[in-house]
Amino acid sequence: MEVAMEVGVNYPWMRNDPITIGPNIHEKGKPHPWQAAGSDLDRNLATLRGLGVTVVRMWLMAHGVNYDGTVSCVTAFREAHRWRFEPPQRVHQKFLDDVEELLLKVEKAGLRIVPVLLDYGFFDGPEAWSLQYFGPGAATPTNLNYGRGRRAVAEDPNYRATFVNGTVKPLVAAIAKHRKVVHAVDVVNEPYWCVSPLTGELFGPAVKQDALVALMKDCVAAVEAAGLPSTIGHRYYRDITNVFGSVKVTRPQFHYYASVPGRDALPVLSGLSGPRPFLGEFGCITGGELDAVQRDAAARGDKVVLEQIKPMRRTQNLWPVLQQSRKTQAPDAILTERLDWLADFGYELALVWPNAILPDPGREDLKFDALRRGQIAEFTRRRPG
Repeated sequence: MEVAMEVGVNYPWMRNDPITIGPNIHEKGKPHPWQAAGSDLDRNLATLRGLGVTVVRMWLMAHGVNYDGTVSCVTAFREAHRWRFEPPQRVHQKFLDDVEELLLKVEKAGLRIVPVLLDYGFFDGPEAWSLQYFGPGAATPTNLNYGRGRRAVAEDPNYRATFVNGTVKPLVAAIAKHRKVVHAVDVVNEPYWCVSPLTGELFGPAVKQDALVALMKDCVAAVEAAGLPSTIGHRYYRDITNVFGSVKVTRPQFHYYASVPGRDALPVLSGLSGPRPFLGEFGCITGGELDAVQRDAAARGDKVVLEQIKPMRRTQNLWPVLQQSRKTQAPDAILTERLDWLADFGYELALVWPNAILPDPGREDLKFDALRRGQIAEFTRRRPG
């Protein structure tokens, strides 16, 4: 049975790394660029609403480079499990002020938001460039200079309690002041990468699964205690009931990139009992387009563009379900086809991952090209959510 489907987008941040709120790492003590009146963010949100988009998904703390605490280093070796990050007793006030300002901008644009508290990178090994600041010896306070490496927040029960009580609960309370624009609070983006035995270059030594589960449960409880819907941006549909099946949320969510054909098929939701999961991420770019961008950037020696192509490769996979049911998956049809398929098979909300690769990561340009914007607008006009 056909349902009315809302279209949302993921809004990954280029400038200031994947950070939206909290202390500004690039211009310490100054507001974020998005906070200015008439900012790129204001313009982009208005553009999205004009296309018929209703929901945006944004990262708040991501890998935590601006989330200060104290680091103890057991040895000089650059291995994540030899580092211990102790969270602050109370989160910096700027996190709380900024999240309210961000939600006010979302409300002004007539949108709803899925704020993502943490990315899986929060728990990964420390970034190489940040290691210069720390070594063996006494615990060292961080100063906007320590990305990732915060696995102790999950694995140490005392640190976990400090993090939940001193950071998560105050942040959720600030979000709850604007609850009418919150679709759901996303506790951790794709937590499976933290516990997977095989991740390649994506993640270092695995986090203890029971510890991560305990943290996720505590965060979900804090979200729901504030009267907000909870969610977790799972990597695959099967992660909802498999690895993290014991962590129950208000609004289940999964992502789909056709990564393992035959094993991770995109499920049909029509007739599904209970709450239907929403699709938190899916790609809309073709491999041919990425190939063309890569050839052009390589010929120019454009390292900025080339660095963006590798992570985008994950989003280029064809959808097996469409190879038989649709005529084409060309650039001028790929997003329309996928949106139509999702609506036909019972999805109530689907959030697109951007396709644009930008030459200037210092700008907060909208990361959807004109072709995709047109396809979103055409779908929302023809099949309004």
